Amino acid sequence: MTARQPLTRSAVETVLMRVVECPPRVGTYDHARWHRDILLLAWVLHHPRRTPELPFITWKPDNSGHAYLSENGRWMYRDIKSTVDPMRASYRLATPVAEVLTAYLDGARNKLVKAESDSLFSMQSGHLQYRLLTLIERYYGKEVGMAEVIALQGDSPSTGIRKGVTGN
Repeated sequence: MTARQPLTRSAVETVLMRVVECPPRVGTYDHARWHRDILLLAWVLHHPRRTPELPFITWKPDNSGHAYLSENGRWMYRDIKSTVDPMRASYRLATPVAEVLTAYLDGARNKLVKAESDSLFSMQSGHLQYRLLTLIERYYGKEVGMAEVIALQGDSPSTGIRKGVTGN
């Protein structure tokens, strides 16, 4: 029996690369899910400390959600857990995340999320965790355990990905 390995930054990069290389037919529900999966993986890769917040991230066309487009055209993120004014506790999303977010919002989200929902992903914490585990197992291998994937429940002091991943 092989011991389970911690999920590393290079493992997430590998999974993301493999998912990107396998796009389904354009315009299908699977294509919308593919866009969402790329966004999930890009967010985990570039902003691992924000991973536990993924199920709670909102987006609104009027830019009042957690993910919003600033006046200068940059994608920003309002910190969910900030104790200061949430309108000021914002940071810029990494360029790869911003590019994928734009593509996701340009059509994929409408197929996955009900129009009246403010949720960016419209998936509960357990469902996001399961989806990420499924992607890791399918494109990387089953040697990575559930505890090593992502602490989406927020009950772990981990920064999202174990062993050496840093970032917002």
